[in-house]
Amino acid sequence: MSKRTRIHPVQFYLNDDEQYILEEKYRLSRMKSKSAFLRKMILYGFVYEVDYSHIRKMNTLLGNISSNLNQITHRINSSNTCLLYTSPSPRVLVGS
Repeated sequence: MSKRTRIHPVQFYLNDDEQYILEEKYRLSRMKSKSAFLRKMILYGFVYEVDYSHIRKMNTLLGNISSNLNQITHRINSSNTCLLYTSPSPRVLVGS
């Protein structure tokens, strides 16, 4: 078991209204632990949530692109040719 870095426990009492407010603010913060939430509130006076959903979506798309690039690279390196797809000779359309 690792040694704790925070060794001083703090205890305080709340009435029903204060408890409700604390629970609501904790829920809205979406933090993983109430202890971390309370520490942040005590030290900084506020907790805010940053929406990183657009960055997560961008990371997903970058992962898809890199996967496609890896597949193309693998196919080129395994066939020793620059042709990615083999197909019959191209059709030539005669103008009307």
